Amino acid sequence: MESKDTDSLFGNWSKLLFLATRCDQEYLELYLAKHPKFISELKLNSQLNIDPAAKMFIRLHELGLLPEHKRLECVKRIKELSVEVPDASFLSARYSGFITKSENEEILEYVKTHLLPNLEGLIEDCKNSFYEDDDHAEYDPRSFFDDLIGSLEKYRDEFIDVKVYKSFDVAIQEIEGIIEQMESDIPADKDNDSYEGGGSNYRQQMHSRSIFDDVDA
Repeated sequence: MESKDTDSLFGNWSKLLFLATRCDQEYLELYLAKHPKFISELKLNSQLNIDPAAKMFIRLHELGLLPEHKRLECVKRIKELSVEVPDASFLSARYSGFITKSENEEILEYVKTHLLPNLEGLIEDCKNSFYEDDDHAEYDPRSFFDDLIGSLEKYRDEFIDVKVYKSFDVAIQEIEGIIEQMESDIPADKDNDSYEGGGSNYRQQMHSRSIFDDVDA
């Protein structure tokens, strides 16, 4: 059942990529006429740089084929993802014509009030997710945290408020410290049973003191 669902998901994503990147306006208008529920059922489910629905929304908007209420629905979901993932992809130039300036400011304010106070918990959850995966010994710690660091760096650079900037910067430093420790815990032979123990020891070390203790210094 899971395989069937996965095949269906990737099949749908392939279709969206084809429609968003390979089809001209005439073809899309014909497709929409033949599939009248397509736009109403179009939803953004994952982070923007992964979910092809994001490209589809932008393409339809560029061609004047996206109803305003669907654009607003998508912007609302982008706002949610800005904190849930967190996903800062909406700050890239490709969304400048899709998200208005006031909407962009509203999302950043949402990030400030909903993500910023919870950064320490977010980092802890990500660290735990790494260690809780049975195959974590096969992963590169830096690659695991790359998307999170990238989003926090983008958010940091958007704020001129010194305290907000510093909070994001401190969070990035915290993650860099976690990565360095994780990398030092990885044995030369990844089959070494001590690897998991090293991760456990590090979790205990990180609970003792947080770099966030210095954020107001």
